[in-house]
Order: sequence, then C-alpha cells, then structure tokens
Amino acid sequence: MMHGEVFAQTIPPPRIRHGSFWFRVQYRRGMKVRKGPSQAARPIQSEKGDSFRFECGEFLRASEVLTIEITDEKDEKNEESFAKLYRRSNFKKQAPSRQNSTEYSTSNPEKPVRLLSDITRPGEWIHVHTNSKFYLEECINPPSICRRQEGWRYNAMIDSGVVIRCGPSFAAEKTNRSLQEGESVLINERVKAHNEKVTWLRLKDGQGWVHDIGEDNDVVFMVAHSSRNQRIKSMGSHVVLGNSDGVGKSNSSAVPYASNIMKRLFTNETVAPSNV
Repeated sequence: MMHGEVFAQTIPPPRIRHGSFWFRVQYRRGMKVRKGPSQAARPIQSEKGDSFRFECGEFLRASEVLTIEITDEKDEKNEESFAKLYRRSNFKKQAPSRQNSTEYSTSNPEKPVRLLSDITRPGEWIHVHTNSKFYLEECINPPSICRRQEGWRYNAMIDSGVVIRCGPSFAAEKTNRSLQEGESVLINERVKAHNEKVTWLRLKDGQGWVHDIGEDNDVVFMVAHSSRNQRIKSMGSHVVLGNSDGVGKSNSSAVPYASNIMKRLFTNETVAPSNV
C-alpha cells in the first residue's frame, strides 16, 4: 500500500492447469483479451485502438488456466478464473543443443519444451468465470475449424434473407445487415462444434457470421457453389428448403421451387468440382 492505494494483495496459492484446453465464448457481447489475468488488466488493442476480442460462439485454445481466490473489502471470497491463449511458438518441436540449458530436457531430449523467452513473455488472457457467472464454456471435444485465405463462395438460399451475427452462435448479437436471397459471398472460415449439425461461416469482408442451416436443422440457409450439382440431383421428397415464412417444406412441391433458385444462381456459371 502507498498513499492509501493498494498495489498488491495476499491471496492463497492459485490453482494452475497447463496443457491444451478449448473454450467457447458464452457471453453474448463477446470478451476482450487482456494483458494479464485480471479484470483490471489493460485490454490488448491495435494501433488503431481496436480491441483484440472473441465474439459470442467463437472458440479459443488455451495453454494455461489460472484460478484464484480473492477476498474483497466486505470479507467475501470470490473465485475467478482466466485462460491464457495458446501460442504455437510457446513450444519448441525439435530438441535444441545441450549448450542451452534453458531449452534442453535431460529426461527426454525429444520432448517439446518451453523456451525461457516464451515463459517470460507477456501473455494474452481472457476471463473464464467469476464465481458462478461463466463467460467461457470449456469444451470436452475440440471443434472443427477450417480456414482458407482465398475463401469459399456461398449463396444465400432463403427469400426472407440470412441475418448476419457478430459471432458463430444463435445467442450472438445480430448486426444490422443480412444477406438477400441469391446474394453471393466469400467465406474464409468454417466452424462446427462437436456433435452439432450447423456450420458457422465467417464472412471474408469482416461483416460477421452466418449459419448454413437453421437452428432446428430443417432449413438450408447457405449453400456452397460447388455443392449445387449434388443438391440438384438429390432434390426430391426428402429435400427441406425455406419458404417466405421461414418454414421448411419436405414434399415434392419443393422441387420446382428449389430448381428455380438454382437456375437463377448458377445459370451461366461453370464450377470445377472440389471437395467443399
């Protein structure tokens, strides 16, 4: 304490877990990444002042989880947990020379070890929970994440439009923009949670996220260009597409409706087969 201001506080030893952990953001407004494991730590920002953050529904990987117990001014105990973002550079894949003792593991020379420079480097931390209020959900199984710099081409399939959200979750906040039926966009990231059918698509222009099927898994909202032939061939009594009311159709009357959409989208286009 100095001049009545507290600079440090004595707390019980924290609980620390090291390894590889996956989390998904639950907080609807998203979470900022901070320079230290504290709500008082400064958020990490770009030169333009934009905060480094994860939106609701986004997945993140952590290499360390720190849980601390703090007693507040009212003598009430509060438990907080923070996750340190995983960085591939934190581990050395090849065994270094014996001459550098900080990089060499005598018990297992082939085992990846952490470098001293990486251990002392400032981390990137994100708040997991305070008491019973959770901002991140720890995942038992990792998600499926595919990224492609040049992007994949997708088309909106619903005449009522596809709402763009801030994050890859139906709980994420909606933006003021939506994709109109037939609108073509580039997607540079596809995310799918374990045991979920919906795939979330990140718009390459940075506007946000859209979903390929509805929340009830019964309506197709987005379709990849290279999937058009397979979808045309498979159209029949089992096809489910959205109508103007957002309600799915599952009878043969859906075939002309779907065929008309496909004709409008791909009339003069030739697409080489791909594995999208």
